[in-house]
Amino acid sequence: MALEEYLEEVQSCVECYACKDVCPAYLTTKNDFHTPTSKLEVAKTILNNQQIQKWMVETAFFCTQCKACEKTCPVNIRVSDIVGASRAELFKMGFAPLESHKKIIDSILKNQNSVGGNPEKRWDWLPESYKQKFNSKSSTMFFVGCLSAYLTKEAAVSTIKVLDKAGFDFRLVKDEGCCGAPFINFGDMENAEKLVKEKLDFFDDLGVRKIFVVCAGCYRTFKEYYPRITGEKKVEVQHVVEILDELYKAGKLRIKKLEKTFIYHDPCHLGRFFGIYDEPRNLLNAAGNLIEFDKNREESFCCGADSGVRAAFKELSVQMALTKVNEALKKAEILTTACSFCLFNLNYASIKSGRKIPVKYLTEVVLEALED
Repeated sequence: MALEEYLEEVQSCVECYACKDVCPAYLTTKNDFHTPTSKLEVAKTILNNQQIQKWMVETAFFCTQCKACEKTCPVNIRVSDIVGASRAELFKMGFAPLESHKKIIDSILKNQNSVGGNPEKRWDWLPESYKQKFNSKSSTMFFVGCLSAYLTKEAAVSTIKVLDKAGFDFRLVKDEGCCGAPFINFGDMENAEKLVKEKLDFFDDLGVRKIFVVCAGCYRTFKEYYPRITGEKKVEVQHVVEILDELYKAGKLRIKKLEKTFIYHDPCHLGRFFGIYDEPRNLLNAAGNLIEFDKNREESFCCGADSGVRAAFKELSVQMALTKVNEALKKAEILTTACSFCLFNLNYASIKSGRKIPVKYLTEVVLEALED
């Protein structure tokens, strides 16, 4: 979208402040600079190429782009996209990347992953019996992603085991690299566009027509940004919960009920962005007793991890995650989710705060509940 169109949306804000009541960043800090309204005011300054102050840069990046504000906005302002456009302009002006974000950009360019992992050890977690997946010629690829290759390996291992038990055909690709989400989140659109085009050519050369992911951030990137950047759709994208729900309904996943109580955190980039609410709940209801957060589905409170917030504002990110952890402790035995980044941040907050509620990826639960 042209900057002029974004400016039109910014100027349509009626300052009703309904967004203030649902913004997780503002509700955590109580700082008026962190409201969606403030972010729109900053965007107006940035997009008009007016003088930028230091606090404005922080405000532009103090947003997980969770879309909670958009669901309550009476004039349907696309705050997430406007924040993204603001960041891209800040990058062009030299106000971005932030120092913590630059390290991540450099890691992708040097190591092909966003977490500083050794590329030679990317697959050390993969059980020997599944290494044959590298030799498969399947047109369906499991794109593991940076987080699950290095930090949330349990999500990747359990996903592979569940799908293998269900007889689902897929392949793994050793040099899958990064999806490019951090480039986009930090405003580095030049590197983002280059990576997206290279990745689509890479998939095409491999004969990959469909990919599936475990990270909601990867899902949004492939599903929304890739077609937006290239102007065409070259690869079909699914999240693993969509596949598992299909397999379960087709009778290819036989799930027994465990005597356990689960509470499910809706990842923003699955729920509010793409309406994926029922699929994970179908699986968890089959596997045990599912309890809901007070704010769930479309109203789910963001875990605080995404769009560069955890990297740049760790304390804010952890405090947002603790909102979920504290409620989960009162209601359930196990906190579960369907996003690698949510999994990492919720687990980190739980352990560091001493709460220590088990935090599991959804496929871990499904794997345990599979009938022999």
